[in-house]
Amino acid sequence: MIVNDYFRPEQPTASECLRRAEPLARQRGIALPSLQVIRWRLNKLPAGARLVRRGGADDMGPFVERSVDDLEPMDLVGADALTLDVMCDWRGDGRARRVRLHAWQDHKSRASVGYCLMETECAEGYRRSFGAMCEQHGAPLEVQIDNGRALCSIGLTGGSANIYRRRVSAEQGIITRIVGADRVVFVPPATGRLKPIERAFKTLNTAISKHPLVAGAYTGPSPVAKPSNYGAAICERADLELVVAAAIAEYNSECWGRGVLQGRSPADVLASRLTPRRRLSQPLLDELRYSFKQVTVRGTDGCITFMGASYWCDELAALIGRPASERRISLRYDPMDLSAAWCRIGDVDCRLERMGKGGFDNAELAAEVARTRKRVNKALREAADALAIPEAELRRMARESAEARTAASSLTVAAVGRKAG
Repeated sequence: MIVNDYFRPEQPTASECLRRAEPLARQRGIALPSLQVIRWRLNKLPAGARLVRRGGADDMGPFVERSVDDLEPMDLVGADALTLDVMCDWRGDGRARRVRLHAWQDHKSRASVGYCLMETECAEGYRRSFGAMCEQHGAPLEVQIDNGRALCSIGLTGGSANIYRRRVSAEQGIITRIVGADRVVFVPPATGRLKPIERAFKTLNTAISKHPLVAGAYTGPSPVAKPSNYGAAICERADLELVVAAAIAEYNSECWGRGVLQGRSPADVLASRLTPRRRLSQPLLDELRYSFKQVTVRGTDGCITFMGASYWCDELAALIGRPASERRISLRYDPMDLSAAWCRIGDVDCRLERMGKGGFDNAELAAEVARTRKRVNKALREAADALAIPEAELRRMARESAEARTAASSLTVAAVGRKAG
């Protein structure tokens, strides 16, 4: 009983186990040894078994030592997201939120090659940071990621088969199309030996969260280790973006005295050994920089309703009254700035302006909308007039059609009358 009680994950002490066993021993007439003897016998048991049974170790044994000697910069990159220990007014509404840092790291140089700040961990943040990396350094040869929900989204890594995803999609994600389905490698989450970015996040989180510009907004590493000025302030979004950019620049320029860099900084290794990489085309860069969504143009007024707002351009007037299948377009927008969007109608790239909302006393907005409606209606009338034919020609064609139909009807009645007679 004492041994089984001692080898529980709750890790009770030997004295507690002895105290619980004494009533049962007196009932059965068993003489228990002293506490010192029990501790001596427990220590005689295999140390590895004690650690495993008491929950002190989950993964024991030798590990593979990872080497990057055969790699070059941008041959292999990894990604992950970090929840910053800072309360930030991200939306500008006075509400405190903890922002997520999405980052990509080069395994050879350990440099942070692309990052993006978002309110939550999402595929949008990984896609934008991946696009920033490709635009500045070129496309990587291989990516190494975990099985997080955002990274495993169909829009990013769709089409890559792996043991972590239950359903393999035939649709190709943007990362899969760039690096290839066989070069998207999935590794177990929270494994620092396979993901060097975990170690980088520890340094970055400390540099960002304890910066003087965000003083008073630090949350502490855990709910039981809060600073004395917890909740004293909420940092502004611009200050947090500045602090993150400065922390990443400092991390990339810091010289490491040991490890894979051997006294050099990540920026030096990346700049000195980076070979020319494949540059992405402008359509691919736009697809990484902006989000795409299929929307349906309203058939009554030609507007597009998206994210609670209406968007309009003069080219949308050509879709008024068409079937719904012909009013489906691909909307391209910037998630960080929804004041405008873009779409392609035929062979023309159109910029859509967001139409504002105003009260009943907003005469300026009403006048602007009225001018737009007047311009659209005039264009529609001109298009209708271009299709019209002169009224005299229409009357002549209508008279000929009526006379022809009357003559055909008389012949039919005469034929039926002869058969009846």
